[in-house]
Amino acid sequence: MCSLTIECVLRETKEQKVNGHVVTAKGNTLCIFKAADGSEHGTAGGAGKAETAPVAFFECPADIKVFEVACANIAVGCADGQMLQL
Repeated sequence: MCSLTIECVLRETKEQKVNGHVVTAKGNTLCIFKAADGSEHGTAGGAGKAETAPVAFFECPADIKVFEVACANIAVGCADGQMLQL
């Protein structure tokens, strides 16, 4: 069972690889892609192309500062202090 709680620690990151998907923050847009290498877990490194087909995009009210992914839950912290749960 995976869940995000208010107590979760958001890591400042630009990319995470979870369950065969790559989640990236680009300005105020959170992008979710199918992982190119098909791997299931781990943090995506900078080597090689980690993403392929787009799966979903979410536009946030301000630039994304931090985000955390746990299973199908995504917590986003914006630069202006707003917090979102997707």
